[in-house]
Amino acid sequence: MTQINASNALMLTLDAALSLARPHGARQVADLGNWLIHNMPEHLSCSIDAAGNIHIDARTDTHHRTLFIAHLDTVHRSGGKNKIVKTLPKWTAGDKDKCLGADDGAGVAMLMHLLHSGVPGYYIFSQGEECGGIGAKFLSDNHGVTLMEHDRAVDFDRRGIDSVITHQGMGRCCSD
Repeated sequence: MTQINASNALMLTLDAALSLARPHGARQVADLGNWLIHNMPEHLSCSIDAAGNIHIDARTDTHHRTLFIAHLDTVHRSGGKNKIVKTLPKWTAGDKDKCLGADDGAGVAMLMHLLHSGVPGYYIFSQGEECGGIGAKFLSDNHGVTLMEHDRAVDFDRRGIDSVITHQGMGRCCSD
């Protein structure tokens, strides 16, 4: 097995994430979570809350008040292996009627890249986002003190460079 480090974390994690169809509750979501825990930087530890969200505190002091978040599940209807075709400049789903799983495999890969690059912050890999934000709701209901320790949250779950959401569901979810 290839040792994961700052230079290869992005691609190895992206490959691990996209190779699995990960609907909420499927074994493959847990498999990816276990892969992340096993491959995170050795000096860091994690905790898992009752919703299955993975928390990693990589803050080096109290001045680091950024929360980074990505979700582990996909919109796949069933779990299992996911076929991907890797060509330059992009990867695509191997089955035309299936999704690639980059929502949010790309976000998960970005977080692992940041962790391995030593970017301080608090990291959460959440559960059940594609099923109504199960993990995010659990965080809001049960981890308010932890959430209030941050000045900003960066959720790697958007397309492009100009997709910023300020309203979602029933109202405002962040500042402009």
